[in-house]
Amino acid sequence: MVSSKNKLKIFFSIIIILFSFLFFFKENIKKLLNTSLNDNNVIKYKFFKDLIKAVADPRYLVNDYNVNFLPETQFLDFDTFKFKINKEAKGPRYIEIINESILLVSNNLNFYIKDIKEINFEKKYLQLDEINKDVKNLNIKSLLDTKFYNDKLYISYKKIINDNCNTVAVAVAVYNLEKLKFKELFSINECAKGSIFGGAIDIYKSINGLGLLLTTSDVKRSRDEDISRKRDNRAQDDNSFYNKILYYDLDTRKIEIFSKGHRNPGSIFVDQDVIISTEHGPRGGDEINLNRLSDIKIKNFGWPIASYGEHYGAQGDKNSETHLKLLKSHKNNGFIEPFVNYVPSIAPTRVIVIKDDSLGYQQKNIFLSALGSDLEEGDMSIHRFLINENYESIK
Repeated sequence: MVSSKNKLKIFFSIIIILFSFLFFFKENIKKLLNTSLNDNNVIKYKFFKDLIKAVADPRYLVNDYNVNFLPETQFLDFDTFKFKINKEAKGPRYIEIINESILLVSNNLNFYIKDIKEINFEKKYLQLDEINKDVKNLNIKSLLDTKFYNDKLYISYKKIINDNCNTVAVAVAVYNLEKLKFKELFSINECAKGSIFGGAIDIYKSINGLGLLLTTSDVKRSRDEDISRKRDNRAQDDNSFYNKILYYDLDTRKIEIFSKGHRNPGSIFVDQDVIISTEHGPRGGDEINLNRLSDIKIKNFGWPIASYGEHYGAQGDKNSETHLKLLKSHKNNGFIEPFVNYVPSIAPTRVIVIKDDSLGYQQKNIFLSALGSDLEEGDMSIHRFLINENYESIK
């Protein structure tokens, strides 16, 4: 019979062996867990998925569905600077780099400029010079995005049609430090039914000439999740310009649907013939999507039929009578698979592509900012992907 003293020795011996094993093989265990947690597959048995996550990171025991604690992989050291700027610049939202100057646009439609060489990075306050502007007759409710190209500054915005009707519009001004005089390029002749999101813009050179891409989204979370209303399929409706990526031909002044099946495409970036966009999914299911030139005129990214996330509320509850199933595989159902998807969500915002040897790699880098990946880090993060030249794989 084993004595109490011997039992205690055996117990502490097991603890020592266990900690020794974890100490020497910790990185291999983390790598194995992180590999299984961050692929593009949906693990069928949620209990075991949550259990594995909790072992990898105890914070998952109190984790919200839309928060994901990402593994430590490759990190870069950047010098970061934080400034207070002009008090009248309420809601500074958009930055453009123009001729080695920073152009900042605030949400209250003020435009500010500063030569980068004149910035003292040791000071905590940055005084920017304001540029006069003329936005008369645009009926701007709020700004959605900016884009500088070929000495012109483009803005997208929520446009007020009347008290009961808002839509999306794009205006342009010739870049001038004395005064920016904007005129409307086009607006969508369709009232939004809910809250307007998206509005990201970029310039795209097609085989037919130069055009502007615009993302649109008309959701209040999503009408597809509001069981008090008839199911809304605007994302799949070719007669609606909402929940799409649109192409506006700057020569012919015609607007057409470039891709559809989007829930809330929040950001867009053009790299030659590849269009990269971010997508706010439902509960889970955020995406990075690639749109390439091909024989298919209008690409379809699946919403509201396919998503790796789930609906909010009762429609996302599999035990509810009002549960609305979302197909998981995009490709098997005739849609375009996401280049990257996040389950749970990370709330992706801006996406850009940089190819710069100073980053230490010859490959292209996708940088993605996100609002909700780690509560302990202030709910904000930047994600980096190394990709090959043709966007065929993530390195």
